[in-house]
Amino acid sequence: MTAVVAPSTHLSRRTPWIAGPALLVAWSIQSLLSFQPSVPPLLLVATVQLAAWAGFAWLWRHPNHHLAALGWAVGFRIVASLAQPLMEDDWARYLWDGWRFLSSGNPFQTAPAESFTDPTVPELLQRRLSEINNPHLPTIYGPTLQLGFALAAWIAPGELWPWKILTLAADLGILSLILRTFGSRAAALYGWCPLVIHETCVNAHADVLAILPLVAAWCALRQQRHAVAGFGLGLALAGKILALPAVPFLLGFKNPRGWLTLIITVTIAYAPFHLAPSPDSSLQIFTSEWEFNSALVGILGTTLPPFWARCIALALVAPFLTHHLWQCHRHPTTSPRIDRVFGGFLLASAVVNPWYLLWMVPFAAVTPSLTVWIAMPAVMLSYATALQLGFDAPGPYSHPAWLRPLEYGIIGAAALTEFLRQVRTGTSPTPPG
Repeated sequence: MTAVVAPSTHLSRRTPWIAGPALLVAWSIQSLLSFQPSVPPLLLVATVQLAAWAGFAWLWRHPNHHLAALGWAVGFRIVASLAQPLMEDDWARYLWDGWRFLSSGNPFQTAPAESFTDPTVPELLQRRLSEINNPHLPTIYGPTLQLGFALAAWIAPGELWPWKILTLAADLGILSLILRTFGSRAAALYGWCPLVIHETCVNAHADVLAILPLVAAWCALRQQRHAVAGFGLGLALAGKILALPAVPFLLGFKNPRGWLTLIITVTIAYAPFHLAPSPDSSLQIFTSEWEFNSALVGILGTTLPPFWARCIALALVAPFLTHHLWQCHRHPTTSPRIDRVFGGFLLASAVVNPWYLLWMVPFAAVTPSLTVWIAMPAVMLSYATALQLGFDAPGPYSHPAWLRPLEYGIIGAAALTEFLRQVRTGTSPTPPG
């Protein structure tokens, strides 16, 4: 007697072999078209993102054969890394910083604009110099990232491809750590995440070089390797200040070895550059003056001065973060929800770029949350700026009036749905201990 296979089971088995090739073609087409100036980048990115998130949803609903899905995830990354960055120019600053590091020994010393008339700057680096945004400000990227920039510049100064290889290697390192520590399902969710592929492989954002040691520290803590964890967190924090919210939640209150190693690592990383806080530093200007795609700060800023909007936004989120930290202290065997910690921090942040959500992805892959995963494609709406849509606005990165209500309305609806579901079932996602 022949067994009858249910359609859903049959579809589940074939998921990677249907969605995988289709998405590989989509990412390949994007890479080819990214070099064509006549193709609207916003339309290209939106089309591929829709297809990629549909494939991700398919993988989520059919969780079999994750190891097969991982093979496709590596393929997505390789072809996506061949693309020209789309609607982003941060990579030009990376290449400039790397060259300045090698040529002067201190990429923090001067702003790019000071080299506009410098005849000693090679021709290719002059082109990169002309592509840097905010050239009047010194670099904001920490020593961990600067070492990566310098390595890429040492291989081929001013060329993008060495930096792309480094970001691809770091991303695959994260994928490997998740696979080895948390299994194939979590690794497949991370591997197929369209936000990661676009922001890391296509746009080559530097965050991945700081996220890698953060994830390594997280994995080390599961093995009670506190000094290694402190070192990893120190490297992450010395790469980008965005790592800071995760530090107390991962190290906890009773981990002197981890805290000591972290402090030593950060001190050693910054010491050679003789950096000191100043009121006109790039970080100070960034945190006090810039605003882009914010949630609470944007709402409060309609009636309050920028300083008070930022302070009140942090005050509104602080009780949630404090309560979660206290719960982690009371139940030290339960892993904290770092994705939600980052989510709370970004909710109060004055700048919410899409690639900032990369910090949430590894943790969300291990303990999936509907709100976090919905937030990732929703925040991609922020690319629809005046520059890309072609409408009159005070600045090129202004948004149409409907965009932020739509973006954060989608995220809010997902959060409400998830909350009501947990209330109805009396359960909540439990992270691995």
